[in-house]
Amino acid sequence: MKLYKTIILLFLVCLSVEICAQGRYGWVIDSLEKNSPGFKALKARNDAEKAEARATTFLDNPEVAFGYYWGSPSDIGKRWDLSVTQSFEMPSVYVHKNRIRKLTTEYSDNDYARQRIELLTEAMEACADMVYYNAYVTLYAHCVKNARRVAELYERKMEAGECGILEYNRVAMDLASIENKLHSAEAERDMMLDNLKMLNGGKQLAFAQDKYERVNLPSDFDQWFEKASSKNPELKLLKQQQTISEEQAKLAKSEWLPKMAVGYASENVVGETFRGVTVQATLPLWHQKGTIKKAQAQERYAQAEYENIYARQYNHLKGLYRKAQTLSHNLQNLQETFTRFNSEELLLKAFEAGEITLENYLQQVEFYHDSEIEILEIAHELEHTVLALEKFEN
Repeated sequence: MKLYKTIILLFLVCLSVEICAQGRYGWVIDSLEKNSPGFKALKARNDAEKAEARATTFLDNPEVAFGYYWGSPSDIGKRWDLSVTQSFEMPSVYVHKNRIRKLTTEYSDNDYARQRIELLTEAMEACADMVYYNAYVTLYAHCVKNARRVAELYERKMEAGECGILEYNRVAMDLASIENKLHSAEAERDMMLDNLKMLNGGKQLAFAQDKYERVNLPSDFDQWFEKASSKNPELKLLKQQQTISEEQAKLAKSEWLPKMAVGYASENVVGETFRGVTVQATLPLWHQKGTIKKAQAQERYAQAEYENIYARQYNHLKGLYRKAQTLSHNLQNLQETFTRFNSEELLLKAFEAGEITLENYLQQVEFYHDSEIEILEIAHELEHTVLALEKFEN
């Protein structure tokens, strides 16, 4: 196949593998997870939050009291008291607190997963842009090669007196214009490389990919969404928040039971000593007022927020899914049409043989270039749309 057609075929996003291909920019993602300060900070934060949750204790510290008293008049002697008490709550309170601790640890893991996906998506979007600019560079490098070929032809013609300076200037300006576009594409590509380098902890990445991996949209959106929503970190966070709120409501009800304290007490006076066990009960008449209502309100809010986000995500992703379908259909149609009717190589040969004029050649070449750029633009937009869908299900 001719070089030019080969270049363009690389831009086609064929329909052959699942949306969430695990190898999508995999080597870049592996490098980022090893080197990115953002990933390291997220992991350290997650470890700290889980360590904090595990370090939580449910029993209050024991209390020790000592009193020393001297009598008046002095002949009644001295007295000293000692008491050690330990307070505790009803067993149901500890059961709910322990569940909340476990749920909080799981919540931290899912929050880490959510923020990790945010960083991964940023990196994959940068990769998608890198492919886009690499493809642009490949395309314009080929255009420069052909334009230089025409310019050299006209330079020889002008030296032989077969054309005028105006015609030569025209092809020279066309070459300069295409070279400028190539330099601009290279500059944009280098900026994206610098961005990837920053995300990679300052380590350079050699990113030469100039085609997009093939994708296949799910045949049934509703089935895909139902499956993907069960893995979506944001929805899992909201669901866990709802579960935590339910446990907090149960905990608030349990805390209405009296809080107990048992201990040992000793009282010593001249010639007499009293020792024994003490029992105390704290009645939560004032401190817990409104706590149950607050916990129940938070539970209702968590449920309503989950339903709201679920519906919004469904509508948003349904729109992205339809957009991806349209882009994929348009891309395939354009690619097939371009492949069928592209005859740039024949056009160049006809021009070199003097069968068509310079003006006609440049107009036809510009038309082909515009078609190729349109194909690339659609492929680029489709890639970002697919990444948005992947972000939800990862």
